Amino acid sequence: MTTTQTRRKPWELARLADVSDPDSVTTAGAVWLREVEEAILELLEEVDAGLSADDLVDRAHEVADTAVPIYTPELWKVFVDLGAWQVDTSEFGPIEDMEKGAQIALYVTAETLVNAIVGEALA
Repeated sequence: MTTTQTRRKPWELARLADVSDPDSVTTAGAVWLREVEEAILELLEEVDAGLSADDLVDRAHEVADTAVPIYTPELWKVFVDLGAWQVDTSEFGPIEDMEKGAQIALYVTAETLVNAIVGEALA
């Protein structure tokens, strides 16, 4: 499998991730989506180099987990730019802390994007 994929526009990535389009190509959400895409594409290059399917699944979850911004201001900029308040986080149970809710929403967003791009590449 060769995974030479073209880079997508931020709004294309947003649609794959099932969130709102970022306000522009330079906003926090647009930059974040491109960073997630880049991490996924690097992972797919490892598949070409012999990464096993089981390792791919584990590493895909790592990509989604490490994509969530650590610093609070960046977290909220990305969250707002992508309209991530619309993301369904119900599978994580009740969330009592707003910041934790934003982190989970962006994790789900990254996971959705990871699954979409990996699924396309493996199809």
